[in-house]
Amino acid sequence: MGLMHRFMYKFSSFAAILATVLALTQGASLETAVFRGGVVFLVTLLFFILALYVLRWVIVATTVVEALEGDDEQPEPEKKKASPAPEREKLNKGQVVTEGMLLKGGNG
Repeated sequence: MGLMHRFMYKFSSFAAILATVLALTQGASLETAVFRGGVVFLVTLLFFILALYVLRWVIVATTVVEALEGDDEQPEPEKKKASPAPEREKLNKGQVVTEGMLLKGGNG
């Protein structure tokens, strides 16, 4: 299990235990307090999962846009119109994009 998974489960467990203890101190029955803790645990996990999917989508979307952005700046030679640009060949082959958003405009 990865570091992020462990953090998600630990944080969700902490929130669930805290919700259970707070419900018990406010006078709720044991069954209600445990139920509230379970709901808090599941909702917290669902929140983390959705947030990570959105983060992954944003990173993939912006990386692809930045990698293909250079194609419009330089016109292709007329002799090689049939072959795609080298950046597009890399993306079509499934290789890792080595140039993009993180390298442009950085401090390095």
